[in-house]
Amino acid sequence: MHLGGDRQGFFELRTLGVLERLPRLIGVQSEAIQPLVRRWRGEPVRVERGQTRAASIAVRRPRNALRLLAQLEQSKGSMVAVSDAETEVAQERLSREAGVVTEFTSATALAGLERLLEQEGRGNLTAVLVITGGRLD
Repeated sequence: MHLGGDRQGFFELRTLGVLERLPRLIGVQSEAIQPLVRRWRGEPVRVERGQTRAASIAVRRPRNALRLLAQLEQSKGSMVAVSDAETEVAQERLSREAGVVTEFTSATALAGLERLLEQEGRGNLTAVLVITGGRLD
């Protein structure tokens, strides 16, 4: 997860007067390995033993968990978990509809947004997804 760096960048933009307010940050983890999502929900955190294709977010013991969760709370953010199947659909959708070739883990951003919209409803919002390329699985 790179939310800590994203949050710092947004904080600096607000300090410089470029932003009026900090955006709501959303963290996404794989359903197979989701210690931060569990902690966010107030569930017991256990040793994660699952497997996922989303390798770069498969962090079983996040080092900055408390700081990250505090930043999410400060931004009125949230955490969601998505399956590899949802991520695969999101990756294909990014390619088909946006012409964006993305590595698998990055597609969790779209899968997470779609999951969040299912949970909270669509409403009137603007979303910015951080999507990167890289190796294709």
